[in-house]
Amino acid sequence: MAGFLLVDGFVPQPSAATPFGGQGGLRGCAGAQPVGVAHCLLHEWYRCTYHVVWCPKYRRPVLTGDIDTRLKKIIRDVCVERDAPIVELETMPDHVHLLVTCDPQYGIHRLVKQIKGRSSRLLRAEFPSLRSRLPTLWTNNYFVATVGGATLEVVKRYVENQRKA
Repeated sequence: MAGFLLVDGFVPQPSAATPFGGQGGLRGCAGAQPVGVAHCLLHEWYRCTYHVVWCPKYRRPVLTGDIDTRLKKIIRDVCVERDAPIVELETMPDHVHLLVTCDPQYGIHRLVKQIKGRSSRLLRAEFPSLRSRLPTLWTNNYFVATVGGATLEVVKRYVENQRKA
């Protein structure tokens, strides 16, 4: 069977060789799963892993002790509800690092928005000190980058060599 390339959720037509070493055809979830692919959604295979970082307003060091523990629980709960497996989660007093796999149809923006919204609402209700120190818990922005799979150079060579295969 022909292998195929999966890059951040895009599944092109089957081809002979891939930088990921995957083998198998696109036969839906019951078919052979490509090497390194995290999830199947109906007849789509995807591996969309993101590194997300965000900070409290004014980068205040408020994510400590019980607040830190509760924040991690809230993030885990949202990710379980959205079927977004956490690869790694770590908080520092003034920022959060989340490495998560997310369904491309739901989207990382919606997941982060839900995490930040719910955690802000619940933490500010449960910890009055947050309400008195900050007008809102989180900044409006965040950093996100895709991670994993082959390097950009490997994928670029793969695409360039498609006509030669």
